[in-house]
Amino acid sequence: MIAISITNIANQKQADGMVKIFKKVFSALKISFDIERPTLNYPYQHSILRVERDVISTKSITALVHKSKHSYDSLEDKVCT
Repeated sequence: MIAISITNIANQKQADGMVKIFKKVFSALKISFDIERPTLNYPYQHSILRVERDVISTKSITALVHKSKHSYDSLEDKVCT
């Protein structure tokens, strides 16, 4: 399972710090960030967070990101037809 979300983590240094925190709490997760430039939909510097594991607790991930004073918006899993 892969969970994809948008955060306000603005640079690689912040992303690396969050990866360290995630690895301490959820050692089995595969985590990656893509740092993005401001866009119309998200005018602040933001990042795409991908978390991969057999089973993912999005509530736990959200709580951890919020505890680190960052925002977290889940992207809905939609199938286009």
